[in-house]
Amino acid sequence: MAIVANLTTISLDASPIGNITSFSAPEDAVKEVDVTTLGSVIEEYQASTLEIAGEFSFTIHADSADLPQKNDAGEWVITLPDSTTWTFSGFVRSVGAVDGDASSEEALSSTITIRRTTVITRA
Repeated sequence: MAIVANLTTISLDASPIGNITSFSAPEDAVKEVDVTTLGSVIEEYQASTLEIAGEFSFTIHADSADLPQKNDAGEWVITLPDSTTWTFSGFVRSVGAVDGDASSEEALSSTITIRRTTVITRA
């Protein structure tokens, strides 16, 4: 059965971030090494031993008192409704001013982008 995103929480150093409306899952990938030779008929690659320090982002209502600030760093924990956790260290790389169109019918929102600095631990 699919896990629904509703009730997912995101915290920084055990302090929950409030008013989250959406998030993208943290990227989990390795670098690739080009091992193509002059005798190759197609590009050839192999996996590196280095993991890519990917990013993840989430969107919150812009009026949130919990708005993270650029350069805030620490341990991030994403807890899914089924109690699965993704834990990693990282820092706030960017804080969007206000996303999208501002209208009388829409709540203002801001997108926060986090750069991972450690591998993701899943539990």
